[in-house]
Amino acid sequence: MKKVTLWDNPKATPKERGKRAKQVRLQAGLTQQVIQDKYDISVNTQQSWENGKKGGLTPKGAMRIMYAMRQEGLYVTKDWLLYGRGIGPQRLDDVLHTGIDVEQALDTDEETAIRNELIAFRKYNPNAIDMRILDDGMSPQYMLGEYIGGQRFFGDDIVKCINYDCIVETATEEFLFRRLKAGNNPNTYTLYCLNPSANVREPILYDIELKSAAPVIWIRRRRKI
Repeated sequence: MKKVTLWDNPKATPKERGKRAKQVRLQAGLTQQVIQDKYDISVNTQQSWENGKKGGLTPKGAMRIMYAMRQEGLYVTKDWLLYGRGIGPQRLDDVLHTGIDVEQALDTDEETAIRNELIAFRKYNPNAIDMRILDDGMSPQYMLGEYIGGQRFFGDDIVKCINYDCIVETATEEFLFRRLKAGNNPNTYTLYCLNPSANVREPILYDIELKSAAPVIWIRRRRKI
């Protein structure tokens, strides 16, 4: 069976994808420089997308455009950007009154992106550990529902993690995300919440024995409207 590629669709050629990327930018009233400054998408990257160079707009690039436009109050889908399918760009306020589930459309793609990032993080980092934040103990620096990851230190090497925000595994096999401090007793540590009003049972845990600690080196923040 013939493999179907992006370019089998005449509306999905690099040139056509570039036209739609430019259309969205202009419809939002943005220059390439403004997008670079606000959303960290370089002018060179945008030019490659809009001119259909180096393969043109990618699925990941389409996601970045989607979220940037969402912040600008413009609704656009990945399918439309890549394949010319479905409705074109519309004002987000108008779309929210049509019954279209904007959150579901964006969240489905975001969850896929998060899974792919997690797979890559685990592959390229030795002793990797990751978790989803399940309490408000470290807010507002880290928010409920965000994903974090780090590289685990064990035994005597845990002291290298002191004063860092870490995913820790306690001796009782409980996983927590806390600021790590030295304990009062040998081979123990104190775990702090950064949020003084945290809705957790014990914002500070003293003299805890740990199996491992992993300073956070990767964080995936969920995008919001």
